[in-house]
Amino acid sequence: MLKKFSITIGAFFLLVLLMGVFISNEYEVKRSISINANPQQIHPFVEDLNEWPKWTPWQSADPSVEIIIGEISKGEGASQKWKGKSGIGELKITKSSPDYGVDYMLDMRADGLNTFSNITYQSEGTATEVTWIMKGQFAMPVIGAYIAMAMDGTAGPMYEQGLKKLKELVENSDQNP
Repeated sequence: MLKKFSITIGAFFLLVLLMGVFISNEYEVKRSISINANPQQIHPFVEDLNEWPKWTPWQSADPSVEIIIGEISKGEGASQKWKGKSGIGELKITKSSPDYGVDYMLDMRADGLNTFSNITYQSEGTATEVTWIMKGQFAMPVIGAYIAMAMDGTAGPMYEQGLKKLKELVENSDQNP
């Protein structure tokens, strides 16, 4: 009985391992929201890293996080570093335009996570569709594939929360920052 149980458990773990080899370790998290404002009214909150604590979900997810904004805080070249219970990381804006949005690279060293992310704008009459995307690939074989599978379910709700806060901030703002 114990021998059959051990064989069954061993076969299960072998199957999980083999499946992990064939599952993609790439992921994409994508969320959108319509904001009743034009891109030029939204962009100051997105391109300026000093504005991010007002709408991004990261500090509420990890209140211990300490953020250090780089010498450039706004637009292309803006950067920040952070450390907290959830790890350490770095973000750098690589493209910024009030018509397009921003592209940024995200490096979370502790997790082996390097991602390309962007927040883009698409005008729709008097509103703007704001889309937040994160794409990446886990370097860890097998385990990375399983983590990649879970990324949308774990990061997606945080993106939704951030976009809702951005919408409230922009729509309730008398003027941009």
